[in-house]
This record gives sequence, C-alpha cells and structure tokens, in this order.
Amino acid sequence: MFKKLLTFVYNKIYYPVTPNLKNDRVVEYGFVAANIDDIQNRKLKALDFGSGNGQLSLVAAIKGHNTLAIDLVDQHFPYKHPKVRFQKKDLFSFKRKSSFDLIINCSTIEHAGLEGRYGITEGKRDDDINAMRLLSGLLKKSGKMVLTLPVGKDGVFGNRHRVYGKIRLPELLEGWNIVREEYWTKNKDVWFECSRHKALRTKSSAHFYSLGCFVLVKKH
Repeated sequence: MFKKLLTFVYNKIYYPVTPNLKNDRVVEYGFVAANIDDIQNRKLKALDFGSGNGQLSLVAAIKGHNTLAIDLVDQHFPYKHPKVRFQKKDLFSFKRKSSFDLIINCSTIEHAGLEGRYGITEGKRDDDINAMRLLSGLLKKSGKMVLTLPVGKDGVFGNRHRVYGKIRLPELLEGWNIVREEYWTKNKDVWFECSRHKALRTKSSAHFYSLGCFVLVKKH
C-alpha cells in the first residue's frame, strides 16, 4: 500500500497532466495541408468530407482545387473564396461516381453512423466502412484521399468516436493502398511522431487516443 501511495504521489508531481487531445488538429491539419498538391495550372476537384469550419477547404482552394465542402451541420465559413462551395449534405446521398481528384477526410470517418453525433438519428455500426467504400466510388482512378483518424486499442466510445486498432483499422482500409502513413501520440502536452506499433497500443478512451495520418489511393 505504501509503495502504491509513493507511486501515486510521484506521478502527480512529475506527470500532472491528464492525457488529452488538445492541439490534435495542429497535427492533423498540418499533415493534410502538406499532402494537398499545388495544381494551379490544372482544373481538379476536391471533396472536403466533414468540413467543419472550412479551414482545409480553403487550403485546397488556395492550391487550385475547385472544392466542395460538405457537412451534416450548417457551417458558416469565416471567408469567401471562388473555389469553395459548401453544402449541408449527407455523404450517403451522393449518387455520382468518380467525380473527385482529391478527398479530404480529416477526423470525420470515426463519427460515421454514431447515433446522437452531429444529428445522426439512424446510424449503423458499419457506416464507417460503408462510407469508405462510397468515397472510393467518388474518387477518380488517378485521385487520392488524405485521411486522419483516431488510432489505438480498438473501441467505440458512446457517440463520441471510434478508435481504430489492429482489428478495425485494416477493415477500414480494405480496398485502399497506403502511399504514406504517419502516427502521432502525446506525452503530457506535446504531440510527437511515433511508430505504428506504439500508436496502436495506446490505451484509448472518450478523451484520448493517438493519431493515424494517411495518403491513400484506390486498389485497382
């Protein structure tokens, strides 16, 4: 008991910060921005799936992409750009195929089908898998997806998010080739790049996980 007490006091003194996700978007947005090609002299189309405030839509537009930003929730972007168009739209309502040269999927897929999240009322357990298949159909053969998502020990945490580990991550990425991958985790209050092995061993929760960042192309 005394040893446990000493350990508890030591951890509180030297590791006082509870693991959290603060500044996760700095890592994710940085990765996505770094992997959007500058195509000023070509006419290419991008889809920002789950656009949020439209920051990444703007990055894609500045780099030359005609960008459709979609979200389940109304968004009012703090800017206007001729190459950015927003629609309040459910991904599963898309019928057109092979339309986009680039798909941005930044911290969105983990919420697909979770009832009570972003107004979802009739979700399905495998809507994340189904969404990835649909996105594959929307992407041109020559296109790519830039994806970021929670990784760690597999889990679903209420209606907050899924975390992708040794089981669910390969299922999600079936049908895709990985062109580039990075994994990040957090030590106290600092994010740092780590190995896939370390990231997938993260003890995940509703409030903490590691990050997986990918550039994907379709398997042909």
